[in-house]
Order: sequence, then C-alpha cells, then structure tokens
Amino acid sequence: MAAVWISRVRVTGGFLAGFDSSLMPGLNVLIGPRGVGKTTLLELIGHALGTGRASRDSEQQQRQRVRAMLGDGEVVLDVEDGETTYRLVVDADGAGRRLQASGRALMLGQNELEAIASDRESRLRLIDFRSPSRADVALDDGEIQTLTTQLYSLRQQIDLLEERTQTRPLLEADLQVLEVEEAGLMVDASATMTVRRDTLRGLEDQLIAVQSESAQAVEAIGRVQQLQQIQRDLSSAAAQSLGISLASADQQRVRPLLTSVSTAAKAIGDDLGMVLGELERAQTARASRGVEIRSAAEPLRTQLDEAEKGLGELTARIRRVRTELEQLQAEQARLNSLREQHSEFLDRRERLLDRAELAAEQLFNDRLEVAAEVSHNLSSRVTVMVEHLADATSFRDFLNLSLRQSGLRYASIVESIAKGVLPRQLLLMIENFDIETAARVTELPADRILRAFEHLNSPEILADLSAIQLGDVADFMLMDGSMLKSVESLSTGQKCAVTLPILLTEHTRLLILDQPEDHLDNAFLVDSVVVSLNKRSGASAQTIIGTRIPFLYSS
Repeated sequence: MAAVWISRVRVTGGFLAGFDSSLMPGLNVLIGPRGVGKTTLLELIGHALGTGRASRDSEQQQRQRVRAMLGDGEVVLDVEDGETTYRLVVDADGAGRRLQASGRALMLGQNELEAIASDRESRLRLIDFRSPSRADVALDDGEIQTLTTQLYSLRQQIDLLEERTQTRPLLEADLQVLEVEEAGLMVDASATMTVRRDTLRGLEDQLIAVQSESAQAVEAIGRVQQLQQIQRDLSSAAAQSLGISLASADQQRVRPLLTSVSTAAKAIGDDLGMVLGELERAQTARASRGVEIRSAAEPLRTQLDEAEKGLGELTARIRRVRTELEQLQAEQARLNSLREQHSEFLDRRERLLDRAELAAEQLFNDRLEVAAEVSHNLSSRVTVMVEHLADATSFRDFLNLSLRQSGLRYASIVESIAKGVLPRQLLLMIENFDIETAARVTELPADRILRAFEHLNSPEILADLSAIQLGDVADFMLMDGSMLKSVESLSTGQKCAVTLPILLTEHTRLLILDQPEDHLDNAFLVDSVVVSLNKRSGASAQTIIGTRIPFLYSS
C-alpha cells in the first residue's frame, strides 16, 4: 500500500484563516510556543482527513473543537496517494471528506499516549489501526436477538402442548373401556336403534374429520399469513431499491434487474393472496359442512337419548373422549410443527454465532500477527501481547444488571459464571435449564443456579445475552530491570515511553502527533523516538509533529 501524504495545507476561516503552507514526505515539524495554533492546525488536518483516534474519548471532543476553531471556513488539503493526487475541501461538519483518506492516517493529541496505554479498548484500537481490515468483529445482533426471542416463544408453546398431549394414553384407555361397555349394551338394542346409532357414529366421524381438517387449515392459514408479512417487507424493500442512485454505466444493466425484483415480489404477494383465499373458502365450506352434519346428527341423538338414556349417556361420553383425542391429535401435529420450527431457528442462530466466533478467531489471529510484527520492530524491552477472550467486562456488567432485582446475593454468582462459562454456553444452559452442568462448571450450589436461571429466563434478558461477546485484551509489556511489567502498572512516563515507539513502527500511514515529547525525557526521545521517526521517513511515511522543543527533532 503506497504511503499517503499531504503536500499543501490551507485554512480559509477561524483562528488560522489565511494559513497556507507546503509539506514534504517524511518528517514535518511545526515549531512554536504555546498558543500560536500548532494544535489547532493539527486538529484541522486530522478533521479534514477524517482520521481515527486511538483514544476512544477523543473523537467527540475533536468534533466540538473543530466547530469552534474553523467556524464557517474550510480546510483545503492537497493529498498525494501513490500515483494519484486529489484535493480535499472540508467544512466544520466534515462535508467534503473522502472515505479513501480516513483510514490512511492517525492523529494523536496531547496526553493521548497515556490515555491509550491506560485503556484496554484504546490499546486494541491502536493494534487494529495497523490494517483497515482489522476492525472490531460484531455479532449480527438484530437477527440473533430476534431469533432468541422467537425461540423463547416457541419453547413456551412447546412446553404447554407437551403437557397437554401427555394425557393422550389415559384418554385412549378410557375410550377402550367405554367402547367395551357400549358393545355390551348394543347387544340388547333393537335393529332400528342399531342403524340409527351407526348412522350417528358415522356423522360424528365425519364431523371429527371436518374439525381435524379445519385445525390443519388454521395452521396453514397462519403460515401463509407469516409469508405474506415477509413478502410485504420484501416488496417494500424492493420498491425502495428502485430509488437507488446508480452510476450511468450501471443503469442499463442494473435498473431492469431491480424492476424485475420489484415485479417478482408483487407477483409473489398476488400468489400468496390467492393461496390464502383458497384456504379461507375451503374453511367456509367446512363450516357449512359442520353445520349440516350437526343438523343431521341432532335428531338421531335425541331419538337415541330418549329411547336408550343409559346408552345415550355412554355414547355421549365416548363422543366427548373421541373429540378430545382428535383435538389432541391436532395439537400433536401443531407440536411437531413447532418443534421443527424451533430446530430450524436454533440451527440458524447457531450458524450466525459460529460465523461470529470464526470472525473473532480470525481477528485475534490478525492481532497476534500485528503484535508479533510490532514486537519484532521494537527493542527487546518492549513486547506487545494479545490475550484471546480475556475481557469479560461487558459479560459481568450484563449479569450484574440482569440479576440486580433477583433477590439473590448475586456478586459471587456473577463472578463464578463469568469465570467458568462463555456467554453462548450460558445462553444454551438457561434455554435448556441445564442446572447440573452449570452447577458443575461454576462450582455453585444447584439451588442458587436454579434461582438465577429462573430470573434470567426471560425473552428480553436472553436476547441481550445472545448479543454478548468476550473481547480480546492487548497489553504493552515493559522489561523493567529483570521484571516484565504490564503497561497498566507503569508510571505515566513509562506508559508514554512504551506506547509511542509502538505507534511509530507503523510505516504505511500518515501520523499526526501533537507534542509527543510530553512526559518523555530527552535522552529517550533521541535514542528511540527520533530513530523511529527517521525509519518512517526512510519508508516515505509522512509524520506531522507539533512541538515547542525544535532541537529534539533536528537530528
């Protein structure tokens, strides 16, 4: 990747209105006492480029300062990017930036070295900055959370239907006993009553069949209505796509395809409407048929009841049991359908989570590669280390917040879970109520796990849990005497002495540094920083530094 550099800077408004200066590849030093505008100029250059900040707290502050510094004026940069030259004319709101420039430079303001060294997220940002492809890995939160909520609803429905369908063997045994009793009474019945009874039973069987078909149709109508909602969303999205602005070279090929997509989406909607109409007409016909069957059966039932009260009561009981069994059969079909849907949604969510884990693993490997490269380019006293999935801060915060109203002494529970279980593992344990495994891996009593799971088992909490990821932790290690120390335990000067050389090992991007010598002694600057700056210049990487101490960079 060719190094990008700025050949000219102009400012048309604000404190530095009228400023116009040329810059060179390699090292450029802005020299002057406090208050002359060095920091202002560096901030405006970074603003025009849209540069990232390694310190997470600085970007919002920078935007506020730029509005105050530039007013209604503009920053004009002439940018050399390999064989390409272009001009950026950027106002206080950032209008005029180019995306291609934003990832090619990094700005470091006063006191940011210590802030980066002291903050886990900023240390990772500094590592990820080494390649624009090494951005934070994020879950597809929206779809995963939606699937988790849907899975919760499906489990509730499945549990209810499983409880109901468990009564089927008892009803079947009751029906067998009643049919034996009915057969004994039927022996004494007259031939006429036998015919009427057979006719009634036939009508009842027809009615049961109609009810079963109706239940299946209700399920089908529900599925079609779900498809219609999906189609409406698709049709709306396809219609909106017609308004996409296309390059003139793409108009002839792409616009007809977009129109075809919109037409196809509408055609699907028409077909679904026809399907729904057919199902609803069939339901209407079944309702009419049910009325006819009941109308035909009622006189027969009355006659039988009057002629044989005892047998009629028995027949009614058999009829009720059969009706319940038919309802249970329909519910069993519904249960099977819900189980299939649950399995489908679970597989889809698992694939999304697997994809996120693979991406996180690749990101970690990329960070390891950067850490090894940076460490190789540094002195033996400084080492960059990255630990995978070591940052459980967001996981702990989630558990603390979720269990706060549980009535439990949750601090120890949170700590045990965060140490022993990954967020994805906890999600599955709660969904499956796997108390035994959770108690074993967390070394917590099963009754405490049960109470915690009962509180965590809500659609909102589970949806939030499904979006939780553990993060990597970056550390800058310094060999202090014979002891290797973490950057978090270093003094302010040591933190800066570790972080600045790491930053300067980057030789492909433009660096904007505001008084990097703060908190550093002159000997270190000459021995380490100036050497690194010369290496950057040798690689044609532009560095723009603002300083009050010019002799430090004269070598």
